[in-house]
Amino acid sequence: MSHIYVARSEALWKEPDLISWFEKQAALALPQIGSVEAEEARADALAIISMPRDPADDSINVPLHICRHVVCSESTSWLGFLPPAIRKQPVHAYDPLPPSTAISVYDNAYFSGLRPPRGGRGGHGAAAGAMGGAMGGLMDRLMGAMQGPGWQGRVEGIWREMTGRREFANVPQEERDGLLQQVSWAVVSGSGQQGGELMCS
Repeated sequence: MSHIYVARSEALWKEPDLISWFEKQAALALPQIGSVEAEEARADALAIISMPRDPADDSINVPLHICRHVVCSESTSWLGFLPPAIRKQPVHAYDPLPPSTAISVYDNAYFSGLRPPRGGRGGHGAAAGAMGGAMGGLMDRLMGAMQGPGWQGRVEGIWREMTGRREFANVPQEERDGLLQQVSWAVVSGSGQQGGELMCS
């Protein structure tokens, strides 16, 4: 924690006014640093910082949320402070050190609304799978359509074509809403380069 604080705050403490203030406060605090009250205050602060937030915290000497901060910071100078159990496990950039209590994983079931499940057939699952299979092609077409003038009309046409398909009507509303959100995000991200607005109904 000390190394993280120094790295994050060193520029702040280079300000002359703050250095002057710190010198005055240090002179006042040093005589009291060994007092019972000061020791209790430090113990309370340490207890809050170290308070277990995940069952895994009971088996490692650095809380998992701090380990996650270190991993996300990409600072190699702090990695040596992480417990061996954390340093040895694989880390995925899209979800570094997920909670040990996680109830879902990034498997085929998680992505079932975006791509067809392997071997899945029948019912809403088949419809969702068909839509999921078309999702990648839809995004490619949208990105391709957002090139040059008049792109808004092309994008609206692609969306109307997609929503007019029979299998789209068979997909549960929640999954359709999710698809719309993804398409909207793709359009907003891509439209930043075009300087225009999409008007879809």
